[in-house]
Amino acid sequence: MTTAILLRSLVSLFQSSFEEYRLFFAAKKDSSDVVLPHVFIGSLPPEYKDDDWPHVMFELPKGIKDDEELATIPLTIHIGVTADTDNEGIDAPTYEILRLLDMVRMILLQNRIVGESYRLKLPVSSGIDRTRGALKYAIGAVSVEYETGSPAPIILEGTENGYK
Repeated sequence: MTTAILLRSLVSLFQSSFEEYRLFFAAKKDSSDVVLPHVFIGSLPPEYKDDDWPHVMFELPKGIKDDEELATIPLTIHIGVTADTDNEGIDAPTYEILRLLDMVRMILLQNRIVGESYRLKLPVSSGIDRTRGALKYAIGAVSVEYETGSPAPIILEGTENGYK
């Protein structure tokens, strides 16, 4: 349950931050229409299309670790963009993935506590996974870990029931 709260908190944070910072992308080439990045948990819709790009997708965590005091939740945040035009000598998908990657990192680092009890553990790792050159897509990722209080009870010797 705690992981679900973290993911919902991050989705809410990212949706409101994208609106607040007005991080818009062109909806179509040569169009004045703009879109905010879509935010997903787990995976993209089964039949995603260009309308689902740009996007930020929180992969379901693997390798959650619990010890006596802390739970550590690793997350990979996948980022995808599409673009048709070049921007100041940089191919468009590369330019747009760098722009969205920087925004994701900034949101994470400016909000080190989310969901009232999840603390971002540094460092934050990020990079471009691949660009598809002449094709119009680029994909990047950010890897982070969050810490929170462990759901495991602390066993204390000499107490009546052994639990704190």
